[in-house]
Amino acid sequence: MTFQGVALLIKDEAARIPEDVNKAVTPMIAVSGGQEIDLSTPFGQRGWFYKKWTDSDRPNIRRFKVTWRECPRHSRAFFGRKPHEHGDGWVQHE
Repeated sequence: MTFQGVALLIKDEAARIPEDVNKAVTPMIAVSGGQEIDLSTPFGQRGWFYKKWTDSDRPNIRRFKVTWRECPRHSRAFFGRKPHEHGDGWVQHE
């Protein structure tokens, strides 16, 4: 089965999508000229998502960054407990 003419391609947790999967789905918007949206939490300084996020030679990409501190759905109390479970690195990562 092939999907052509996709108008909107949304990749959630894009930083965790393997390179080969990303390459397989991206052509779905080639024919339609559709929009591609990559949503993700960080997953280290690696992979296609990180490269795309940090590539300053791609001015046509709009980037939005929202940390957990800026998200009204997350409380400081919740993240205050998490270093004991996951470590400080995890909290800073989020």
